[in-house]
Amino acid sequence: MPEVLDMAGPILEVLTWLCLPLGIILWVAAAVVARFQVAWISTQGVVYQDDGGIGVRWFDHLHEVHSALLEPGDARGLKAGHDLVVYYERRDPSLCRTTAPDSPGEPFLVVGRLLTAIGVAALASGFVLPLF
Repeated sequence: MPEVLDMAGPILEVLTWLCLPLGIILWVAAAVVARFQVAWISTQGVVYQDDGGIGVRWFDHLHEVHSALLEPGDARGLKAGHDLVVYYERRDPSLCRTTAPDSPGEPFLVVGRLLTAIGVAALASGFVLPLF
């Protein structure tokens, strides 16, 4: 058993030195990506139908009216007058989508949390290991 404990010390130290800084760097990268990503705002839109097809109208954060035609897949099952959640881009409110946007920093955040947790656990284990 002492041989296993002797080998665990260097392994825990390597895990601490690799995982903890890399995890923190990835958390910072996630914060930077989140800061500079496109801001999507959700609002309630109303479905309309005209000669061009089925579309949606909504008010942006400046209370201006915008409209856009829906893709055939998005318009399936919708009739004029239905409410629809619309996500529009803050910088250009004429750009919209009907599905919630993905966060581009999410993978960095997940991996950063995982590596930071492994690094903290290895650091704590490195302090507890000499007690045995």
